[in-house]
Amino acid sequence: PVRMAALGVTAADVSEAVRRDNFISTAGATEGNLVRINVDARTDMQTVEDFERLVVRQEGDRQVRMLDVAEVELAAENNQSRAFSSGEPAVFMAIEAAPDANPLEVSAALHAQLPKIRASLPADLELRLDWDGSIAIDAALREVASTLVEAALIVIAVIYLFLGSFRVVLVPLVTIPLSLIGVVALVLAMGFSLNLLTLLAMVIAIGLVVDDAIVVVENVHRHVEEGATPLQAAITGAREVAMPVVAMTLTLAAVYAPIAFIGGLTGALFSEFALTLAGAVLVSGLIALTLSPVMSSRVLKSHGEQGRFADWLDERFGALTGRYQRLLDHCLANRGAVLLFAAAILAALPVLFMLAQDELAPEEDTGGVFYVGVAPSYANLDYINRYLDQVVDLWQDMPEVASSWQVIEPSSNFGGLTLTHWDERERTQQQVQAQFQQRLAGIAGMELFSFGTPSLPGAGGG
Repeated sequence: PVRMAALGVTAADVSEAVRRDNFISTAGATEGNLVRINVDARTDMQTVEDFERLVVRQEGDRQVRMLDVAEVELAAENNQSRAFSSGEPAVFMAIEAAPDANPLEVSAALHAQLPKIRASLPADLELRLDWDGSIAIDAALREVASTLVEAALIVIAVIYLFLGSFRVVLVPLVTIPLSLIGVVALVLAMGFSLNLLTLLAMVIAIGLVVDDAIVVVENVHRHVEEGATPLQAAITGAREVAMPVVAMTLTLAAVYAPIAFIGGLTGALFSEFALTLAGAVLVSGLIALTLSPVMSSRVLKSHGEQGRFADWLDERFGALTGRYQRLLDHCLANRGAVLLFAAAILAALPVLFMLAQDELAPEEDTGGVFYVGVAPSYANLDYINRYLDQVVDLWQDMPEVASSWQVIEPSSNFGGLTLTHWDERERTQQQVQAQFQQRLAGIAGMELFSFGTPSLPGAGGG
Protein backbone atom coordinates (compact mmCIF):
# COMPACT_ATOMS: atom_id res chain seq x y z
CA PRO A 1 0.00 0.00 0.00
CA VAL A 2 2.83 2.42 0.79
CA ARG A 3 4.51 1.88 -2.58
CA MET A 4 1.18 2.21 -4.37
CA ALA A 5 0.48 5.49 -2.61
CA ALA A 6 3.95 6.82 -3.42
CA LEU A 7 3.50 6.01 -7.12
CA GLY A 8 -0.09 7.20 -7.25
CA VAL A 9 -1.55 3.77 -8.04
CA THR A 10 -4.86 2.55 -6.71
CA ALA A 11 -6.31 -0.95 -6.43
CA ALA A 12 -8.71 -0.04 -9.22
CA ASP A 13 -5.74 0.71 -11.50
CA VAL A 14 -4.28 -2.74 -10.80
CA SER A 15 -7.60 -4.48 -11.44
CA GLU A 16 -8.16 -2.51 -14.66
CA ALA A 17 -4.66 -3.35 -15.94
CA VAL A 18 -5.18 -7.07 -15.39
CA ARG A 19 -8.54 -6.98 -17.18
CA ARG A 20 -7.17 -4.90 -20.03
CA ASP A 21 -4.01 -6.85 -20.84
CA ASN A 22 -4.80 -10.39 -19.69
CA PHE A 23 -7.44 -11.77 -22.07
CA ILE A 24 -7.89 -14.53 -24.60
CA SER A 25 -8.43 -13.33 -28.17
CA THR A 26 -9.27 -15.22 -31.30
CA ALA A 27 -7.05 -13.70 -33.96
CA GLY A 28 -8.68 -15.56 -36.82
CA ALA A 29 -6.85 -17.24 -39.67
CA THR A 30 -4.78 -16.48 -42.75
CA GLU A 31 -5.48 -18.06 -46.13
CA GLY A 32 -3.31 -18.64 -49.17
CA ASN A 33 -3.48 -20.75 -52.29
CA LEU A 34 -5.13 -23.99 -51.12
CA VAL A 35 -3.92 -23.29 -47.53
CA ARG A 36 -5.67 -22.00 -44.40
CA ILE A 37 -3.74 -21.46 -41.16
CA ASN A 38 -5.26 -20.49 -37.79
CA VAL A 39 -3.48 -17.67 -35.98
CA ASP A 40 -2.77 -18.12 -32.25
CA ALA A 41 -2.23 -14.67 -30.78
CA ARG A 42 -1.53 -15.83 -27.17
CA THR A 43 -2.79 -12.57 -25.70
CA ASP A 44 -3.20 -13.99 -22.17
CA MET A 45 -0.37 -14.04 -19.64
CA GLN A 46 1.24 -17.35 -18.78
CA THR A 47 4.12 -16.70 -16.36
CA VAL A 48 4.96 -14.62 -13.31
CA GLU A 49 7.29 -12.46 -15.45
CA ASP A 50 4.42 -11.62 -17.80
CA PHE A 51 2.37 -10.23 -14.90
CA GLU A 52 5.37 -8.41 -13.41
CA ARG A 53 5.94 -6.51 -16.71
CA LEU A 54 2.29 -5.50 -16.87
CA VAL A 55 1.95 -1.68 -17.11
CA VAL A 56 -0.35 -0.44 -14.39
CA ARG A 57 -0.01 3.31 -15.00
CA GLN A 58 1.78 5.50 -17.51
CA GLU A 59 2.40 9.24 -17.46
CA GLY A 60 4.41 10.32 -20.48
CA ASP A 61 7.55 8.24 -20.61
CA ARG A 62 7.17 7.15 -16.99
CA GLN A 63 5.68 3.68 -16.58
CA VAL A 64 4.61 1.95 -13.37
CA ARG A 65 4.69 -1.80 -13.76
CA MET A 66 3.12 -4.47 -11.60
CA LEU A 67 6.43 -5.46 -10.02
CA ASP A 68 6.80 -1.89 -8.74
CA VAL A 69 3.68 -2.10 -6.57
CA ALA A 70 3.09 -5.83 -5.95
CA GLU A 71 4.73 -9.17 -5.33
CA VAL A 72 3.53 -11.60 -7.98
CA GLU A 73 3.54 -15.38 -7.40
CA LEU A 74 1.75 -18.45 -8.73
CA ALA A 75 -0.75 -19.60 -6.09
CA ALA A 76 -4.12 -21.23 -5.65
CA GLU A 77 -7.20 -19.33 -6.73
CA ASN A 78 -8.75 -19.95 -3.31
CA ASN A 79 -6.38 -19.67 -0.35
CA GLN A 80 -9.09 -20.10 2.28
CA SER A 81 -8.45 -23.80 2.77
CA ARG A 82 -5.41 -25.97 3.36
CA ALA A 83 -4.76 -29.67 3.57
CA PHE A 84 -1.91 -31.66 5.07
CA SER A 85 -0.81 -35.28 4.99
CA SER A 86 1.25 -36.19 8.07
CA GLY A 87 2.19 -32.52 8.39
CA GLU A 88 3.17 -32.01 4.73
CA PRO A 89 1.17 -29.70 2.43
CA ALA A 90 -1.19 -31.67 0.24
CA VAL A 91 -4.20 -31.50 -2.05
CA PHE A 92 -7.06 -33.24 -0.29
CA MET A 93 -9.48 -35.40 -2.25
CA ALA A 94 -12.34 -37.32 -0.65
CA ILE A 95 -14.08 -40.12 -2.53
CA GLU A 96 -17.49 -41.16 -1.20
CA ALA A 97 -19.48 -44.08 -2.48
CA ALA A 98 -22.97 -43.47 -3.83
CA PRO A 99 -25.84 -44.52 -1.53
CA ASP A 100 -26.54 -47.64 -3.60
CA ALA A 101 -22.88 -48.51 -4.28
CA ASN A 102 -20.87 -51.28 -2.66
CA PRO A 103 -17.99 -49.64 -0.73
CA LEU A 104 -15.80 -52.72 -1.18
CA GLU A 105 -16.22 -52.60 -4.96
CA VAL A 106 -15.56 -48.85 -4.98
CA SER A 107 -12.40 -49.35 -2.93
CA ALA A 108 -11.18 -52.18 -5.17
CA ALA A 109 -11.74 -50.05 -8.29
CA LEU A 110 -9.90 -47.12 -6.69
CA HIS A 111 -6.93 -49.26 -5.66
CA ALA A 112 -6.73 -50.61 -9.21
CA GLN A 113 -6.37 -47.05 -10.55
CA LEU A 114 -3.80 -45.83 -8.01
CA PRO A 115 -0.73 -47.28 -9.82
CA LYS A 116 -1.82 -45.63 -13.06
CA ILE A 117 -2.30 -42.28 -11.33
CA ARG A 118 1.08 -42.52 -9.59
CA ALA A 119 2.81 -43.29 -12.88
CA SER A 120 1.39 -40.11 -14.43
CA LEU A 121 2.45 -37.77 -11.61
CA PRO A 122 5.57 -35.57 -11.75
CA ALA A 123 8.61 -36.83 -9.87
CA ASP A 124 8.18 -34.33 -7.02
CA LEU A 125 4.56 -35.31 -6.30
CA GLU A 126 3.49 -38.27 -4.15
CA LEU A 127 0.06 -39.88 -3.99
CA ARG A 128 -0.98 -41.08 -0.54
CA LEU A 129 -4.07 -42.91 0.65
CA ASP A 130 -4.40 -41.66 4.21
CA TRP A 131 -7.76 -43.22 5.05
CA ASP A 132 -9.67 -46.16 3.61
CA GLY A 133 -12.86 -46.98 5.46
CA SER A 134 -13.38 -50.17 3.46
CA ILE A 135 -10.50 -51.87 5.29
CA ALA A 136 -12.55 -52.08 8.48
CA ILE A 137 -15.60 -53.28 6.53
CA ASP A 138 -13.60 -56.03 4.83
CA ALA A 139 -12.04 -57.11 8.14
CA ALA A 140 -15.45 -57.21 9.80
CA LEU A 141 -16.89 -59.35 7.00
CA ARG A 142 -13.98 -61.77 7.27
CA GLU A 143 -14.43 -61.96 11.04
CA VAL A 144 -18.13 -62.69 10.71
CA ALA A 145 -17.43 -65.35 8.08
CA SER A 146 -14.92 -67.09 10.39
CA THR A 147 -17.40 -66.81 13.26
CA LEU A 148 -19.97 -68.49 11.04
CA VAL A 149 -17.68 -71.51 10.64
CA GLU A 150 -16.80 -71.55 14.34
CA ALA A 151 -20.46 -71.43 15.35
CA ALA A 152 -21.26 -74.37 13.08
CA LEU A 153 -18.44 -76.44 14.59
CA ILE A 154 -19.54 -75.63 18.15
CA VAL A 155 -23.14 -76.55 17.38
CA ILE A 156 -22.00 -79.87 15.90
CA ALA A 157 -19.85 -80.64 18.97
CA VAL A 158 -22.67 -79.84 21.39
CA ILE A 159 -25.16 -81.99 19.48
CA TYR A 160 -22.73 -84.91 19.46
CA LEU A 161 -22.06 -84.64 23.19
CA PHE A 162 -25.79 -84.77 23.93
CA LEU A 163 -26.84 -87.40 21.38
CA GLY A 164 -23.67 -89.51 21.44
CA SER A 165 -23.75 -90.72 17.84
CA PHE A 166 -22.32 -89.33 14.63
CA ARG A 167 -25.23 -90.87 12.78
CA VAL A 168 -27.70 -88.89 14.89
CA VAL A 169 -25.58 -85.72 14.52
CA LEU A 170 -25.70 -86.09 10.74
CA VAL A 171 -29.41 -85.21 10.64
CA PRO A 172 -29.21 -81.72 12.22
CA LEU A 173 -25.79 -81.21 10.63
CA VAL A 174 -27.29 -81.34 7.13
CA THR A 175 -29.85 -78.76 8.23
CA ILE A 176 -27.18 -76.06 8.66
CA PRO A 177 -25.85 -75.81 5.07
CA LEU A 178 -29.27 -76.41 3.52
CA SER A 179 -30.84 -73.67 5.65
CA LEU A 180 -28.03 -71.24 4.82
CA ILE A 181 -28.37 -72.00 1.11
CA GLY A 182 -32.10 -71.33 1.36
CA VAL A 183 -31.43 -68.11 3.27
CA VAL A 184 -28.96 -66.88 0.64
CA ALA A 185 -31.60 -67.50 -2.01
CA LEU A 186 -34.11 -65.46 0.02
CA VAL A 187 -31.54 -62.69 0.52
CA LEU A 188 -31.01 -62.43 -3.22
CA ALA A 189 -34.74 -62.61 -3.90
CA MET A 190 -35.39 -59.71 -1.49
CA GLY A 191 -32.64 -57.61 -3.08
CA PHE A 192 -30.31 -57.70 -0.08
CA SER A 193 -26.57 -58.30 -0.10
CA LEU A 194 -24.20 -60.36 2.03
CA ASN A 195 -23.26 -57.60 4.44
CA LEU A 196 -22.50 -57.39 8.15
CA LEU A 197 -26.13 -57.56 9.20
CA THR A 198 -27.18 -60.47 6.98
CA LEU A 199 -24.06 -62.45 7.89
CA LEU A 200 -24.67 -61.73 11.57
CA ALA A 201 -28.21 -63.02 11.15
CA MET A 202 -26.78 -66.23 9.67
CA VAL A 203 -24.43 -66.64 12.65
CA ILE A 204 -27.36 -66.37 15.05
CA ALA A 205 -29.50 -68.55 12.80
CA ILE A 206 -27.06 -71.47 13.05
CA GLY A 207 -28.17 -72.10 16.61
CA LEU A 208 -31.82 -71.71 15.67
CA VAL A 209 -32.02 -73.73 12.47
CA VAL A 210 -30.88 -76.93 14.20
CA ASP A 211 -33.53 -76.65 16.92
CA ASP A 212 -36.35 -78.02 14.78
CA ALA A 213 -34.18 -80.84 13.42
CA ILE A 214 -33.00 -81.75 16.94
CA VAL A 215 -36.58 -81.92 18.19
CA VAL A 216 -37.50 -84.28 15.35
CA VAL A 217 -34.43 -86.52 15.53
CA GLU A 218 -34.52 -86.71 19.33
CA ASN A 219 -38.13 -87.83 19.30
CA VAL A 220 -37.38 -90.39 16.59
CA HIS A 221 -34.35 -91.55 18.58
CA ARG A 222 -36.56 -91.98 21.65
CA HIS A 223 -38.87 -94.33 19.75
CA VAL A 224 -35.85 -96.29 18.48
CA GLU A 225 -34.64 -96.74 22.07
CA GLU A 226 -38.12 -98.05 22.97
CA GLY A 227 -37.71 -100.83 20.38
CA ALA A 228 -39.33 -99.43 17.21
CA THR A 229 -37.62 -99.83 13.87
CA PRO A 230 -36.01 -96.66 12.43
CA LEU A 231 -38.70 -96.35 9.75
CA GLN A 232 -41.58 -96.77 12.22
CA ALA A 233 -39.86 -94.41 14.67
CA ALA A 234 -39.41 -91.78 11.95
CA ILE A 235 -43.07 -91.86 10.93
CA THR A 236 -44.42 -91.88 14.48
CA GLY A 237 -41.91 -89.36 15.86
CA ALA A 238 -42.42 -86.87 13.04
CA ARG A 239 -46.21 -87.00 13.42
CA GLU A 240 -45.99 -86.38 17.16
CA VAL A 241 -43.84 -83.24 16.91
CA ALA A 242 -45.14 -81.82 13.62
CA MET A 243 -47.46 -79.26 15.19
CA PRO A 244 -44.96 -78.20 17.91
CA VAL A 245 -42.31 -77.70 15.24
CA VAL A 246 -44.69 -75.61 13.13
CA ALA A 247 -45.72 -73.56 16.17
CA MET A 248 -42.09 -73.02 17.23
CA THR A 249 -41.06 -71.99 13.71
CA LEU A 250 -43.90 -69.52 13.26
CA THR A 251 -43.32 -68.09 16.74
CA LEU A 252 -39.67 -67.38 16.08
CA ALA A 253 -40.43 -65.89 12.67
CA ALA A 254 -43.17 -63.74 14.19
CA VAL A 255 -40.71 -62.41 16.78
CA TYR A 256 -38.07 -61.28 14.28
CA ALA A 257 -40.14 -60.23 11.25
CA PRO A 258 -41.79 -57.13 12.85
CA ILE A 259 -38.36 -55.53 13.26
CA ALA A 260 -38.39 -55.01 9.49
CA PHE A 261 -41.39 -52.68 9.84
CA ILE A 262 -39.74 -50.32 12.33
CA GLY A 263 -39.30 -46.86 10.84
CA GLY A 264 -36.33 -44.52 10.96
CA LEU A 265 -32.66 -45.42 11.11
CA THR A 266 -33.21 -48.53 13.25
CA GLY A 267 -35.60 -50.03 10.72
CA ALA A 268 -33.32 -49.16 7.82
CA LEU A 269 -30.37 -50.83 9.51
CA PHE A 270 -31.99 -53.94 10.93
CA SER A 271 -34.68 -54.82 8.40
CA GLU A 272 -32.24 -57.02 6.47
CA PHE A 273 -31.11 -58.63 9.73
CA ALA A 274 -34.67 -59.40 10.84
CA LEU A 275 -35.92 -60.74 7.52
CA THR A 276 -32.80 -62.88 7.03
CA LEU A 277 -33.20 -64.40 10.47
CA ALA A 278 -36.93 -65.01 9.99
CA GLY A 279 -36.27 -66.58 6.60
CA ALA A 280 -33.65 -68.91 8.08
CA VAL A 281 -36.09 -70.10 10.73
CA LEU A 282 -38.82 -70.80 8.15
CA VAL A 283 -36.44 -72.73 5.90
CA SER A 284 -35.17 -74.79 8.83
CA GLY A 285 -38.73 -75.67 9.88
CA LEU A 286 -39.51 -76.89 6.38
CA ILE A 287 -36.36 -79.03 6.32
CA ALA A 288 -37.09 -80.44 9.78
CA LEU A 289 -40.54 -81.65 8.71
CA THR A 290 -39.42 -83.15 5.39
CA LEU A 291 -35.76 -84.14 5.17
CA SER A 292 -35.05 -84.84 8.84
CA PRO A 293 -37.58 -87.73 9.23
CA VAL A 294 -36.37 -89.31 5.98
CA MET A 295 -32.74 -89.13 7.07
CA SER A 296 -33.61 -90.44 10.53
CA SER A 297 -35.23 -93.55 9.01
CA ARG A 298 -32.04 -94.20 7.03
CA VAL A 299 -29.16 -93.33 9.33
CA LEU A 300 -30.43 -94.31 12.82
CA LYS A 301 -29.67 -97.79 14.12
CA SER A 302 -31.81 -100.02 16.27
CA HIS A 303 -31.44 -99.65 20.03
CA GLY A 304 -29.23 -102.71 20.42
CA GLU A 305 -26.78 -101.50 17.78
CA GLN A 306 -25.79 -98.14 19.28
CA GLY A 307 -22.20 -97.64 20.44
CA ARG A 308 -20.70 -97.71 23.90
CA PHE A 309 -20.33 -93.95 24.01
CA ALA A 310 -24.06 -93.58 23.44
CA ASP A 311 -24.76 -96.11 26.21
CA TRP A 312 -22.44 -94.17 28.54
CA LEU A 313 -24.25 -90.91 27.73
CA ASP A 314 -27.62 -92.57 28.39
CA GLU A 315 -26.41 -93.55 31.86
CA ARG A 316 -25.12 -90.05 32.60
CA PHE A 317 -28.34 -88.40 31.41
CA GLY A 318 -30.33 -90.90 33.45
CA ALA A 319 -28.42 -89.86 36.57
CA LEU A 320 -28.83 -86.17 35.64
CA THR A 321 -32.55 -86.67 35.18
CA GLY A 322 -32.78 -88.18 38.67
CA ARG A 323 -30.99 -85.22 40.26
CA TYR A 324 -33.15 -82.77 38.35
CA GLN A 325 -36.28 -84.60 39.56
CA ARG A 326 -35.18 -84.30 43.18
CA LEU A 327 -34.40 -80.59 42.75
CA LEU A 328 -37.77 -79.99 41.12
CA ASP A 329 -39.55 -81.79 43.95
CA HIS A 330 -37.71 -79.59 46.46
CA CYS A 331 -38.75 -76.42 44.62
CA LEU A 332 -42.38 -77.52 44.41
CA ALA A 333 -42.33 -78.26 48.13
CA ASN A 334 -41.22 -74.65 48.80
CA ARG A 335 -43.40 -72.76 46.37
CA GLY A 336 -43.53 -69.62 48.52
CA ALA A 337 -39.80 -69.05 48.33
CA VAL A 338 -39.76 -69.74 44.60
CA LEU A 339 -42.61 -67.29 43.95
CA LEU A 340 -40.94 -64.64 46.15
CA PHE A 341 -37.70 -64.99 44.21
CA ALA A 342 -39.58 -64.74 40.89
CA ALA A 343 -41.45 -61.63 42.09
CA ALA A 344 -38.16 -59.98 43.18
CA ILE A 345 -36.61 -60.62 39.76
CA LEU A 346 -39.71 -59.27 38.01
CA ALA A 347 -39.77 -56.12 40.17
CA ALA A 348 -36.08 -55.48 39.52
CA LEU A 349 -36.50 -55.48 35.74
CA PRO A 350 -37.62 -51.81 35.41
CA VAL A 351 -34.80 -50.65 37.68
CA LEU A 352 -32.19 -52.63 35.76
CA PHE A 353 -33.61 -51.34 32.48
CA MET A 354 -33.27 -47.70 33.59
CA LEU A 355 -29.74 -48.22 34.91
CA ALA A 356 -28.52 -49.84 31.69
CA GLN A 357 -26.76 -47.55 29.23
CA ASP A 358 -28.36 -47.13 25.81
CA GLU A 359 -26.70 -46.61 22.42
CA LEU A 360 -27.40 -47.53 18.82
CA ALA A 361 -24.23 -49.60 18.40
CA PRO A 362 -21.15 -50.25 20.57
CA GLU A 363 -17.95 -48.48 19.61
CA GLU A 364 -15.60 -50.74 17.68
CA ASP A 365 -11.95 -50.62 16.69
CA THR A 366 -12.25 -49.48 13.08
CA GLY A 367 -8.60 -48.47 12.73
CA GLY A 368 -8.96 -44.69 12.86
CA VAL A 369 -9.46 -41.70 15.14
CA PHE A 370 -11.04 -38.45 13.95
CA TYR A 371 -10.74 -35.04 15.56
CA VAL A 372 -12.30 -31.61 15.08
CA GLY A 373 -11.05 -28.19 16.12
CA VAL A 374 -12.98 -25.11 17.16
CA ALA A 375 -11.05 -21.85 16.73
CA PRO A 376 -11.99 -18.36 17.97
CA SER A 377 -14.23 -16.34 15.67
CA TYR A 378 -11.40 -13.92 14.85
CA ALA A 379 -8.93 -16.64 13.84
CA ASN A 380 -7.64 -16.81 10.28
CA LEU A 381 -5.97 -19.75 8.52
CA ASP A 382 -2.50 -18.84 9.76
CA TYR A 383 -3.77 -18.82 13.34
CA ILE A 384 -5.48 -22.20 12.94
CA ASN A 385 -2.53 -23.73 11.12
CA ARG A 386 -0.16 -22.61 13.87
CA TYR A 387 -1.97 -24.70 16.47
CA LEU A 388 -2.91 -27.63 14.26
CA ASP A 389 0.76 -28.04 13.37
CA GLN A 390 1.23 -29.15 16.95
CA VAL A 391 -1.21 -32.04 16.43
CA VAL A 392 1.26 -33.78 14.12
CA ASP A 393 3.88 -33.74 16.86
CA LEU A 394 1.49 -35.37 19.32
CA TRP A 395 1.36 -38.77 17.61
CA GLN A 396 4.96 -39.09 16.43
CA ASP A 397 5.91 -41.25 19.44
CA MET A 398 2.73 -43.36 19.27
CA PRO A 399 3.65 -46.62 17.48
CA GLU A 400 0.00 -47.41 16.73
CA VAL A 401 -0.39 -44.39 14.41
CA ALA A 402 0.68 -44.82 10.78
CA SER A 403 -0.23 -41.40 9.38
CA SER A 404 -2.48 -38.39 9.81
CA TRP A 405 -4.41 -35.97 7.65
CA GLN A 406 -5.88 -32.51 8.17
CA VAL A 407 -8.26 -30.22 6.31
CA ILE A 408 -8.30 -26.60 7.49
CA GLU A 409 -10.99 -24.07 6.63
CA PRO A 410 -12.17 -20.95 8.45
CA SER A 411 -15.53 -22.54 9.26
CA SER A 412 -14.40 -26.11 9.96
CA ASN A 413 -11.19 -27.84 10.98
CA PHE A 414 -11.02 -31.58 11.04
CA GLY A 415 -8.55 -34.39 10.60
CA GLY A 416 -7.81 -37.95 11.53
CA LEU A 417 -5.24 -40.52 12.55
CA THR A 418 -4.86 -43.74 10.58
CA LEU A 419 -3.79 -46.59 12.84
CA THR A 420 -1.64 -49.52 11.86
CA HIS A 421 -3.17 -52.93 11.20
CA TRP A 422 -4.82 -54.64 14.15
CA ASP A 423 -2.18 -57.40 14.16
CA GLU A 424 0.63 -54.84 14.34
CA ARG A 425 -0.42 -53.00 17.49
CA GLU A 426 -1.04 -53.93 21.10
CA ARG A 427 -3.45 -51.15 22.06
CA THR A 428 -6.98 -50.70 20.79
CA GLN A 429 -8.39 -47.69 19.03
CA GLN A 430 -10.13 -46.58 22.22
CA GLN A 431 -6.86 -46.66 24.21
CA VAL A 432 -5.04 -44.69 21.53
CA GLN A 433 -7.88 -42.18 21.40
CA ALA A 434 -7.81 -41.67 25.18
CA GLN A 435 -4.08 -40.85 25.12
CA PHE A 436 -4.48 -38.65 22.05
CA GLN A 437 -7.32 -36.68 23.65
CA GLN A 438 -5.20 -36.02 26.74
CA ARG A 439 -2.52 -34.54 24.53
CA LEU A 440 -5.02 -32.49 22.53
CA ALA A 441 -6.17 -30.88 25.76
CA GLY A 442 -2.67 -29.44 26.18
CA ILE A 443 -2.89 -27.34 22.98
CA ALA A 444 -3.81 -23.74 23.81
CA GLY A 445 -5.66 -21.46 21.47
CA MET A 446 -8.14 -24.03 20.11
CA GLU A 447 -10.61 -26.56 21.42
CA LEU A 448 -9.85 -30.00 19.98
CA PHE A 449 -12.02 -33.09 20.35
CA SER A 450 -11.29 -36.63 19.20
CA PHE A 451 -13.77 -39.42 18.51
CA GLY A 452 -13.77 -42.85 16.96
CA THR A 453 -15.20 -43.65 13.58
CA PRO A 454 -18.85 -44.74 13.96
CA SER A 455 -19.57 -48.47 13.67
CA LEU A 456 -22.89 -47.80 11.93
CA PRO A 457 -24.18 -44.77 9.99
CA GLY A 458 -25.37 -42.20 12.50
CA ALA A 459 -24.06 -44.23 15.43
CA GLY A 460 -21.22 -41.97 16.40
CA GLY A 461 -20.65 -38.36 17.03
CA GLY A 462 -19.06 -36.00 14.59
